[in-house]
Amino acid sequence: MARRARLRLRLVRALATASASGSPAAPRPARQAAPYLAVLHRRGRAEAAACLNRHLRLLPLGEATSLLDALPSVRDAVSYNTVLTALCRRGHHDRAGALLRAMSLEPHPACRPNAVSYTVLMRALCADRRADQAVGLLRSMRSAGVRADVVTYGTLIRGLCDAAEVDKAVELMGEMCESGIEPNVVVYSSLLQGYCKSGRWEDVGKVFVEMSEKGIEPDVVMYTGLIDSLCKVGKAKKAHGVMDMMVRRGLEPNVVTYNVLINCMCKEGSVKEAIGVLKKMSEKGVAPDVVTYNTLIKGLSDVLEMDEAMWLLEEMVRGYIIQSSQQSAIAQESKTKSGYICRIVG
Repeated sequence: MARRARLRLRLVRALATASASGSPAAPRPARQAAPYLAVLHRRGRAEAAACLNRHLRLLPLGEATSLLDALPSVRDAVSYNTVLTALCRRGHHDRAGALLRAMSLEPHPACRPNAVSYTVLMRALCADRRADQAVGLLRSMRSAGVRADVVTYGTLIRGLCDAAEVDKAVELMGEMCESGIEPNVVVYSSLLQGYCKSGRWEDVGKVFVEMSEKGIEPDVVMYTGLIDSLCKVGKAKKAHGVMDMMVRRGLEPNVVTYNVLINCMCKEGSVKEAIGVLKKMSEKGVAPDVVTYNTLIKGLSDVLEMDEAMWLLEEMVRGYIIQSSQQSAIAQESKTKSGYICRIVG
């Protein structure tokens, strides 16, 4: 009985603390906090925090922020990171930065920022084309004694490459290696894309050489990205060569790889060759998807191959691929062009 009375007293005190930390005009956070405080006093902080973190992911941003603020004795870094992620997804980068600074001032070590905390905000800043600010956050991270990992560096390198700051990305990769963190295929893929977007094709080969020296094998995603970049600048033959090299290295193209190549051929007017790629997909056991059919039907319509376009549309329907409004529009366009040709011939 005495033990139960002590637990009740501790719970009442904790609720009073939660109420004080929330807005005086809104007692709701204190009521929301009660179940987590009960778990805290019965099972300990770790289990209470785990319970809180599960529920924070399900709450609207405003409620999640209020609950985080109301539970200083329960929250941990995962709790903060959950709200940080929600803020960044909604574009509230300044609020996310303020929350990260608040984490740094937490007295409890379990609440202080970790690599995930910084990386979440870095990724959001990079997506907002604020890569330089994200790199500045890396300096703050080091000052706080938080060690960056390969995901952190990879996020920044991709952000710099997307911003056409490839030289800065290379410099940062050098820092990364000096700190004892080895780049992986994802990091190299980002660097490769940076070179492609900047038109620095002579440096693309260097990426593969360096990967080979480190014993890192390119994957399907990396090859597909290179094929796509080559196609976008009209280098279809080289794109074919990359696909052949990919196969020689024991990697089979997936439907995305084939779609990239088919799209490139259709845009160049080489629709017959694109149909050949479709046949090759079938031989390799790679099933075409909606994108494959859409691209080919539009390509055939553009060169006025109406019969073949309609045949492909029928094949798509027979294959149980559901038509979207886009497919319906393509089909209508094919029929319209077909009718126009008939009127001319007739």
